[in-house]
Amino acid sequence: MKRFGLTCKITAFCVLSAALILTGCKKEEDSVAKAVLASAGTLSYAGENAPAQIITVYSDATWEADVPEWVTIDPVTGSGVTDVTVSVTDNIRGGELDRPRSEELVFRGNTLASRAVVLVSQEGNKYRDVTNSTVSEAVNSADGTVVIVPEATVVALTTTGVVASDGKENIFVPAETGTLAQGDVVSFRGTKGSESSLPSITECDEFARISGGEMPAMEPKDISEEFDTYSSGSREYITFKGILRENIVEVTGAEVRSANIVSAHASLDLSSCNGHKVIVKGFFAGATESYVSIIASELVSEGPAEIIYWFDDFSWVTPYAEAYIASGGTGSKSTVSDCVKEKTSSDQGCPNIYTDCVNLGVNVLAELRNKGYDDLNKDMKTIYLQLHYFKYGATNKQSGLVLPAFDPDADIQDEVIVQFDWCSHMTSSSLDAAEMVVKIEGPGYVVTSSGDQSAKQSDPMPSDQELGEWKWMTETVILKDVTSETRITISPAFTGGKESEDANTYMRYYMDNIKVYSDLSD
Repeated sequence: MKRFGLTCKITAFCVLSAALILTGCKKEEDSVAKAVLASAGTLSYAGENAPAQIITVYSDATWEADVPEWVTIDPVTGSGVTDVTVSVTDNIRGGELDRPRSEELVFRGNTLASRAVVLVSQEGNKYRDVTNSTVSEAVNSADGTVVIVPEATVVALTTTGVVASDGKENIFVPAETGTLAQGDVVSFRGTKGSESSLPSITECDEFARISGGEMPAMEPKDISEEFDTYSSGSREYITFKGILRENIVEVTGAEVRSANIVSAHASLDLSSCNGHKVIVKGFFAGATESYVSIIASELVSEGPAEIIYWFDDFSWVTPYAEAYIASGGTGSKSTVSDCVKEKTSSDQGCPNIYTDCVNLGVNVLAELRNKGYDDLNKDMKTIYLQLHYFKYGATNKQSGLVLPAFDPDADIQDEVIVQFDWCSHMTSSSLDAAEMVVKIEGPGYVVTSSGDQSAKQSDPMPSDQELGEWKWMTETVILKDVTSETRITISPAFTGGKESEDANTYMRYYMDNIKVYSDLSD
């Protein structure tokens, strides 16, 4: 027998006790409770042989109860503080479990306000009396409806489930997809619901592959011209063109939105099309101001739009940051921050990767070097860990990042673009003086405003931040005639080209999303 309320709602009990004292001299007709509370809002029972449970009812006078037919309580009325035993009958019909059931048990006084409602639920066979449905019937049923779909066709796969279709309507079903393929015939049963206001099976209790099969003939709707405003209340089959970057598609003609390929299945092989012009086909999965999400069923490359020699969003840094946080930090560096997002200049969340991190066995420095990076001024030891990027430089100690070398076998084009995001560090009273430059060593030159074809350093790129305005700024620099022997460095613009000459200057900054590529889209 379970007991609810032994921890007592002390505050409620005190209030009700006071009410009991104050009402003690009232007339008999005022003896019906004006305040009723129960120690539990829900009670759940097994379908059969369920033990009784006890809850405590608090009232300032006499309460009565409205009790469902299959529920019994003891006592049936009470006053003050009353332990109530709640029992249920077996949920059996025709010798078998009936559908799950739930009803309200109400302890009430003399007003609508003096009601304590307890939802009593009992397990059962939720598929009892449920008839088979098509996908269309499941899609058009109310959320919360239990459905059994004996036959549907897989028309798209994700890492977490499938889009199933009957040729008329489409629904998302969570499932293990490792051995599935488009065209497979499947069955499933579960509860129909919605995700992003689109039809889904939100609780899938059974999913099975019946056989292989063919993809149904389906004609996608081309949403290219309406992409920035497109939406749908169904998992509509759609198509558009654009340039694939990881799982994001920069859609041709769109000015506001990009496309987000949701939980891409391995069969799509996105990596082989990265930087390509692509035709995307798939099923609508929701929209925001910035993105249209799609469960892709087909990706067709129309050739490279760019050659990516190097891209790093520094997401690989996150596990090291999490390990440092889990360790409790060292000294005053107790955590790891996202300073740009959090708009904070606190050193507490900026552990040094040379000292603080290494001392705790968080060797993110070794991984940085394994990836081919080098610290321009490594003797200064001024690179600091952030949640998914790095901070560079310290008071009187400057730093820059030498990028990994080109792949010797890379097909390097005549024009190479270096792109990166950065944010200048600031305190509550001053903004650091960092102006970023891209420098090269070896063959080639940097395109500058002067047109000097021997330039090895870009024009300085100053921050356009104002004091208190933390933000990422994207910079782009063009290189010409570089080869695999060329090395690229991103750093502040040091006077005379030597970081030691600026030892007494604050040039701290944050950097993320470094990309080196050639644009082939023309």
